Amino acid sequence: MHTDYLTNPESYKQLEEYFFEIFNNELQKRRSIAKDFTSPHYSAHFADGTPFMDANPIFSAKNTRTGNILRVVITEDVSEYAINHNSIDDFEELCLIMKISDISLAQQDISSWIADQKE
Repeated sequence: MHTDYLTNPESYKQLEEYFFEIFNNELQKRRSIAKDFTSPHYSAHFADGTPFMDANPIFSAKNTRTGNILRVVITEDVSEYAINHNSIDDFEELCLIMKISDISLAQQDISSWIADQKE
């Protein structure tokens, strides 16, 4: 899926939309309150509006109630799907890092992160 995402702006946009759709679908499934989340959380554009197109992050969200952050990164510089927990300004960031071939693995972790925000 979209293996040319680093060189093709249309493929990159489709990947952004793919993760945004997963996130919104999981919000609905879990009956989470959408206004408790902002997405994107991290800017993925230069000051002139040009996208970075480096897929770091391809998707991000922040729970405005808990302050916790979700970041999804696609890179070919990783040997396998990875989950990192980072502390940023006393809040937790869940960072999902994967190759393009592993993007389907992220849905469960996105769903779990959303569920954890209700606790």
